[in-house]
Amino acid sequence: SFLQIPFVILILVSGAGFLFNRHKLRLSHLLLWFIFLFLALRANRNISFFCVISVMVSAHNLKALFIKSTRRTAFSTAAIILGLGLAGFLMAEIIDGRFYLRDSTLRKFGSGFYFEKYPVGAGRFLKEQGWRGKILNQMTVGGYLIWTGDPAWKVYLDGRVQVYGPETVKRHIQAITEEPVFQVEDRDYGFDAVLLDYRELYVRPLIRNLADNPDWILVYADHHSVIFLKNQPSNQKIIRQYQLSPEGILSYLGLL
Repeated sequence: SFLQIPFVILILVSGAGFLFNRHKLRLSHLLLWFIFLFLALRANRNISFFCVISVMVSAHNLKALFIKSTRRTAFSTAAIILGLGLAGFLMAEIIDGRFYLRDSTLRKFGSGFYFEKYPVGAGRFLKEQGWRGKILNQMTVGGYLIWTGDPAWKVYLDGRVQVYGPETVKRHIQAITEEPVFQVEDRDYGFDAVLLDYRELYVRPLIRNLADNPDWILVYADHHSVIFLKNQPSNQKIIRQYQLSPEGILSYLGLL
């Protein structure tokens, strides 16, 4: 919701720019604006593209406001001060990390790889074992797992929502949150491993169910990820070497 507020404001301001400049309206600008607005409303990942387009067309549509005159100079000065103030506020919020707290995300300011967001340790573990197979994973880490293990690993879902479609995404959530759906998906898809970030509360019931299921063996756990391997011949070498006690580990992690 915090991200949606400036997005809605940008839609209103850039849309009003077309009304203000309706006598010199460029249809190409209006068409681009509608296309990227449509894409932004379909997926959050496209909002940044709409921001770029809307700023460009708004600069053209509202430039008449900044033509020098006594009244418009005062308006321009106020607009510049307001814009600089808003930019300064957002920069301070981002650098301090408060922006991401308000946005309820796991991101933080800085450069380099964000180890807290992705299952780096879990991915390294599977890669070091030379593991191959199909993984049931959360959508948010699917891209990382593809980057790390493809073609040896096949993920259940990744962040390309527009490619998979809403029904597949809905089924993915049900597979993690509803035991009967998980069993059906496992039978159809044939999972060889389950890799989950247990900081997400909605995955914890599945983790508990797997811990009680002899068909699944806990082999890895760190400060945010767990890996269960299916108890089958192809996984036996790793299971024999790395099998963990689910009661002790999950109790320690606060999952039992």
